[in-house]
Amino acid sequence: MILERHYDEETLIALLESPDPAATARDRHLASCKSCSETLDSFRTMSEVLADAAVWDARELESEPVPETIATLRAFADTMAHQDATAEVLLQQLVAGPRETWRTTLAANPHYRTPGMVRKLIAATDRAIDTMPPDALELTSLATDIADHLDASAHGVEVVARLRGAAWRERGYVLFYVGEHMRALVAVDRAEEEFRRCTISEYEQARLQIIRSLTLRATEKLPDALVTAHSAAEMFALFGDTARMESAQSAEATAQFSQGNYRRALEIWVTIAERAGGDAERLSRILPNIATCYREIGDLAKALDYYSAAAAVWQELGNRPESARVRCNVARVLALSGRHDEALARLFEAKQEFVAAGLQGAAILSNLDIAELLLLRNRFADAYQLCHETIEALRAAGMPYTSRALTAVAYMQEAVAAAKATPVLARHVRNYIERLPTEPNLLFLPLPE
Repeated sequence: MILERHYDEETLIALLESPDPAATARDRHLASCKSCSETLDSFRTMSEVLADAAVWDARELESEPVPETIATLRAFADTMAHQDATAEVLLQQLVAGPRETWRTTLAANPHYRTPGMVRKLIAATDRAIDTMPPDALELTSLATDIADHLDASAHGVEVVARLRGAAWRERGYVLFYVGEHMRALVAVDRAEEEFRRCTISEYEQARLQIIRSLTLRATEKLPDALVTAHSAAEMFALFGDTARMESAQSAEATAQFSQGNYRRALEIWVTIAERAGGDAERLSRILPNIATCYREIGDLAKALDYYSAAAAVWQELGNRPESARVRCNVARVLALSGRHDEALARLFEAKQEFVAAGLQGAAILSNLDIAELLLLRNRFADAYQLCHETIEALRAAGMPYTSRALTAVAYMQEAVAAAKATPVLARHVRNYIERLPTEPNLLFLPLPE
């Protein structure tokens, strides 16, 4: 029997004091021995604490509260409460009209530009993203605009930096949610830049890293996404925030899934679902992922069960866009099972939900999913009409990559008109358009003859 040998304390301290900062990272034993690495971490923490001059300050601390400090804190809290109460009223006035009028209203009312308004806009974004994502996107645009123009000398450098970071973090998430992944990364970078200007805890940084991980995964930077998510999950675990720890773990699972590690991703999501119990909000975000893992490993029956459960939960929560996304996945599983009529019905329903929610990108992808099934049935006339609708929707959406998407759909429409289009072509065009938000310069290449 071979006994496992560990580093003694003197060896670990020597590593900690090494002039080479990368010495511990290169050490093979530390990389494989959890016990020694944890002991080293505890020594590192102790060393950092002992390096603080306050530890060696022998002066007796005042046990009585300092009136000046209490007065300052109370005044600050009162100011925030007043700003927030005023902003609540102003926010209702700002969003009373159509979304297209909000910026004009803001420009005409300079007194709306307060820290309280930024906080209220961020809170409103959290509510809007579940029901009307375009509204949420505009709310974050207003929040960042106001935050970027706040006077730091009037409101405090720390307060303004934190508000700007929070506003840009929120914008990054909404941009990710609607599929604008490259712009989301820019927003996350901006948030991190602002947070570096103030005293911000590792906890707040970890919140930002969840969004960064999701966006890195969406832009195919999978190793970075995995490391970022895992680091955030560990930080939330230290702070005892189970909800955000699970969000970070879910981001880690998403990166694992994107690397083709379906069973590892499934293991993470099942563990989160088991902890969720009957919590509908938590289950709603995990069940679709579990279903997709089962779909990828070929267990279509379990995939369909989990997708159906997820759609029901989202419907119960009143989040119609997410329910529609899940129904699209249900349709794909039904199609794989040969139940094409049921799949078409689900896709048409989901498409209408996307249109109602203003998610034009999702509606366009649904059109191409529908076209694939129509071509499978040789319904060329219906597929041609759908191509025409898709072209009109692309023109109306006015996305940065519209011209390239139009080229692809026009090519498909010509093939449909000549009765030469196939389901494979429809899938090829769909996958191309789905990639455009993150690869706007990607050229469309027709399938080889």
